[in-house]
Order: sequence, then structure tokens, then C-alpha cells
Amino acid sequence: MGYSDIKEAFDDARDFATGANNLQLKRILLEIQSMVYDLQEENRELRIENHDLRNKEIVKSKLYMEGPMWRCEGDDYKYCPKCYGESEKLIPCNFTEAMIGQGYSCPVCKSFFTI
Repeated sequence: MGYSDIKEAFDDARDFATGANNLQLKRILLEIQSMVYDLQEENRELRIENHDLRNKEIVKSKLYMEGPMWRCEGDDYKYCPKCYGESEKLIPCNFTEAMIGQGYSCPVCKSFFTI
């Protein structure tokens, strides 16, 4: 039995109560219906969170260090180790030639990593 089955049963009970003219019963059924809607929303949010966490774990399993930078199997980007270490965000770095040599700069934290 899913949420839609429960919602349908409450809708049927509410319709029945409408004919019965019992205000207390109607109020209780409306409260239960509201709780079901809240549970549906919570379930939707948890499903999204679960999906995001699974995707994060998949990406994490494909990461490896190449010099000072993070790389991910299957792409050509080099990611900022500082941003990933602090907030687990994969920020692609830009190849740059600076006065101190060639390296990669992060557009977010402005760190520079020489190669």
C-alpha cells in the first residue's frame, strides 16, 4: 500500500463524512489528510537526498590524486584540492602560466597549484 492508496482512502472517508454532517469527523479527516501530504513531501525530499548521496559516492569512488590535483576517471578536468577538502565540491581549475611557473588556478578559492 502506497501513499496514493492511503490518500484515496482518506478522500473516500472525507466524502462520506461530508454527507454525514459530523464536523468533528470532518476536522479529523482533514488533519489526517494534511499529515499524509506532509509525509509525501518528506518522502520526496528524502528520495532526492538519497539520490544525491548515491551520486556523490559514485563520483567519490572515481576520484584519484594526480600530483596536487584531484582527477576523476573519464574526464579531462583537474579539480581544486582545497575546495574538495573543505566542502567536497569539485571545482575545475584553469591551466595558468604565472610568474612562479605553470600550474592550475581555482576560480573559486583563487588557490594556485604548480605542476
